[in-house]
Amino acid sequence: MSRSGRKAVLLFVFRLPDGRIEAMHDGYFMRKTLHGWEASEGNGGPGMYERVEKFVTSLEQTPKYSLDLTIEAPARCIEESDYEENE
Repeated sequence: MSRSGRKAVLLFVFRLPDGRIEAMHDGYFMRKTLHGWEASEGNGGPGMYERVEKFVTSLEQTPKYSLDLTIEAPARCIEESDYEENE
């Protein structure tokens, strides 16, 4: 969700057997309007958009969770020559 709380991305995720969470490539760009949430881009036709909009609007009544999407940088960059040697 954006800092303003008016834009969001709905992602579909599943838990892998080792406990990690993986996001599917499909999702919906959402924006908040006076009437609730609106799906502006994603997969499916008008009927699917309507169901997604109702679902996201109902999510506002549930507890909020946030994910830390920070990627740890390696201690040092790998030189191209080192990379080619390890292939």
